[in-house]
Amino acid sequence: MKRLIYTTILCAAVGACATSGPSSDTAVSRQSAALEQTPTAELPPKPEAAATYLVFKPAPAVKRNRVTIDYAIWGEMLRAMVIYMGPSERTRASRPEPMVGTRLIQGHDSAFRLEGNKIFFSGLDDELKSALTEYKIDLERVGNQVDITRLNRNEQLAYWLNLYNAITIEQIAIKYPMQNPSTLKVGPGKEPLDVAKLVTIKGVPLSLNDIRTQIVYPNWSDAKVIYGFFRGDLGGPTIQSSAFTRENITSQLDRNAREYVNSLRGAYKTRNAVKVSRIYEEARPFFFANWPADIKNHLIRFMDLEVQVEFDFTLPIEFQIYETRVADLSGGEPFSAKSNITSSDIGSAAAYNLPASALRMMRELSTKVENLKEQGKLRGRVIIVDEITLPSREEEDRDQVK
Repeated sequence: MKRLIYTTILCAAVGACATSGPSSDTAVSRQSAALEQTPTAELPPKPEAAATYLVFKPAPAVKRNRVTIDYAIWGEMLRAMVIYMGPSERTRASRPEPMVGTRLIQGHDSAFRLEGNKIFFSGLDDELKSALTEYKIDLERVGNQVDITRLNRNEQLAYWLNLYNAITIEQIAIKYPMQNPSTLKVGPGKEPLDVAKLVTIKGVPLSLNDIRTQIVYPNWSDAKVIYGFFRGDLGGPTIQSSAFTRENITSQLDRNAREYVNSLRGAYKTRNAVKVSRIYEEARPFFFANWPADIKNHLIRFMDLEVQVEFDFTLPIEFQIYETRVADLSGGEPFSAKSNITSSDIGSAAAYNLPASALRMMRELSTKVENLKEQGKLRGRVIIVDEITLPSREEEDRDQVK
């Protein structure tokens, strides 16, 4: 397993490594008219990071920096852990039937449980959990060996997102089975997962909240960075089975953004309001100062046209109830009842011994996949990649996540 924990650093630049209902036309026209309103008051400035965190302010080298952090091992781990759930059907999952012989419902019962990819926490053994911890430590070491702020901006963003997601998954895996990541008490001080200082970079102890609100949100202006943070629960953005890299970060964030915005946990309409996720409440001062016009424009930016027509953006924006249950198959419940899940259930040649609640989720997923196929919404893609060449400086600048 040792071979799984080393992150490769390629230093190709001198000094890079430091030593320390309506028709679509009508609906879209109405949305556009509603969003043309401009604020009458001057907008507040975007919040800046506290002084302690200014050491992480991006300052890419003027000379093109060829330093690359290789996340191949993290990608392997994600491929082993992430269960693809497909795009949202924009219908609430029906309430599950109680287990035979009881009135109790085991596992997930959220209407959003079939949205967003899941982590196979119930299948992570002690060896893989140890590998997760060692990999997190390895990423922390990289942050202290390399001056992250001098790297290409996409390289910097990939580092922070991968570090954040590795910490989140590792901490949940250690405490699993558990139901709500937000209630976890971790670290020496037994603090909530989001605020516990779990890594130290450049002498600064960092929490998950610090990485989001003191490093990434203040220093990147494109709101799609919101969707790079996997929070380990049903309500948050999805996680892909591949690591973020300098090359793929723009397309992967776009993919995450579209999945989330087009899902019910991202936004849905009631008779009197547009209900949006509470993740936008935290991000509001950084990306949506002209509220609610900014959030409406943001949603429209990533919404499929067929989803846009469901909405009336002249309605007020309200926050929906956030789903805090762990993003796994069984709802984080102890393995009191197990059942064999076979290739007919998950499309794999292998058979796993899983909680009965996880088996039920996989059967629900199988039904969802068949529905998506019938609707033509689940298609494979063939991507042809020619010989890889480094982009020009102009191309590199153009492709940066701002």
